[in-house]
Amino acid sequence: MMYRLVLLLTIVLLAACGGSTAESDLTPEEEASHTARRLYQALYQGDCETFLDSRLTAGEMPTSYRKAMLTNLKQHVAKTRDMHRGVGSIEVSHAVMDSTLHIMQVFLILNYADATKEEIVVPMVESNGEWKMK
Repeated sequence: MMYRLVLLLTIVLLAACGGSTAESDLTPEEEASHTARRLYQALYQGDCETFLDSRLTAGEMPTSYRKAMLTNLKQHVAKTRDMHRGVGSIEVSHAVMDSTLHIMQVFLILNYADATKEEIVVPMVESNGEWKMK
């Protein structure tokens, strides 16, 4: 009987410890990559505010500059829809830490709906425990 109880507790503990990877278990490269991918997905889904707010200097932007940036981002998304029928998916290629500049270079592959692909580099920096676009 005691053996079954110990076995049951072991199974419960293993199940509780297993499962999805916690954010803190990710490497800095993985954290920056996930953030960059999520932000570009938001951009191409039309959430330009979230994309802009995730820039390192977002809090320092004058209102007029912020409005101009939002207009430019919306125009970029519209142009992408016109030229490539939008972005179908975004993949992380890889990420490289530049220890000299303290910037994580995240390489994303934009898979457009018209079957073309483009690789872009997103410089990311860690600020107060969060990854932001440079």
